Amino acid sequence: TYKLNPPDTHSKQFWIANNTHQPTQVIIGLECDQNFSTFATNREPINIPPNDKLPVQIWAYPKETQEYIDNLVCCVRNNPTPILQPVKVVGVKPEFEINISSLMFGRILLKSKKTEKFVITNKGFIPIRWCFNQSSLDNSDD
Repeated sequence: TYKLNPPDTHSKQFWIANNTHQPTQVIIGLECDQNFSTFATNREPINIPPNDKLPVQIWAYPKETQEYIDNLVCCVRNNPTPILQPVKVVGVKPEFEINISSLMFGRILLKSKKTEKFVITNKGFIPIRWCFNQSSLDNSDD
């Protein structure tokens, strides 16, 4: 599904230039993903003034943990040879491992401290961030 204003976090911008003295029109599409299910880009023709350049945005929305490869196809008016630009995205999920299954503090005297340590290891291909949510603990008011 083509998204009109998708978030910029899933996009890249490149510039397409017209190095001639005549205005030109460029139509951009995708070679394989013609329904814009993984990649999305401008659907409207781009009119580029002479000796100018305009930005083109491409978005990626992978649905599975796999690599997606396609070609961006740029068709320039009055040019029979389309320009192909490879595009690739790898769908990943955050994956981590904790070295223990639970924290058991046992009995602790009132107003004393006990510290337990554990290790979180990032097993995925993207950075992860976590936070301790005390409100999710049972009996947090006790």
